Amino acid sequence: MYRVDIYLESESRYMGSRERKTGYFMSCILDNGQEYSDMKVIRTEGTWNHCMLEAMNEALKRMKKPSEIHIHSENGYIIDMFENSLPAWADNGFVNSKGNPVKDSEIWKSVWETLSPHLIVMERGPHEYSTWMKWRLGDEEGTDGGKPCGKHQNTA
Repeated sequence: MYRVDIYLESESRYMGSRERKTGYFMSCILDNGQEYSDMKVIRTEGTWNHCMLEAMNEALKRMKKPSEIHIHSENGYIIDMFENSLPAWADNGFVNSKGNPVKDSEIWKSVWETLSPHLIVMERGPHEYSTWMKWRLGDEEGTDGGKPCGKHQNTA
């Protein structure tokens, strides 16, 4: 089973809805022993929670082989809902106890459908790529051409 690390970050933690760049940095070791890493910048509109959930969903959709996936984020809402509510939401058709669709239900449903062959480990708090990713997300171009330096060198 592969180990994949997915690091989530946003240019802004403003809780209200706004246009923002969020993204993920993914790192793993391939079958041939070579390290693979990639960063994806996503321009979207929504709350911090919504945008981080979209970034996580996009990263998870890339998983083709059963993996142990470590998701690193400071977004406590995403982690708490993932760990404590997602199975119950899935059992209830992504409808809450009041009979209303769960907020961002389509994205949560996509996340749920992607999980099947994987072991997911949620890791809360700042991560080693936070500063670099915030810098990358804040650039005016919104491109993903820069590389981390030192031990964060992109070797893909």
